Amino acid sequence: MLPRMIRKVSANGKQPCYALKMDIKRFFDTINHQILKTLLRKNIADEKALKNYRYNH
Repeated sequence: MLPRMIRKVSANGKQPCYALKMDIKRFFDTINHQILKTLLRKNIADEKALKNYRYNH
């Protein structure tokens, strides 16, 4: 899934693209995931990218 998303975002490798893959669910047990989701929505416009977060929380 990640390689496909990178190709899409980078216009098939023609534009720079960065990806950060991390598991924060157990690392930050006390984090308010609703606040995190709101912050992510402000910075990530692609609904498909946000879908992965929703499936895990």
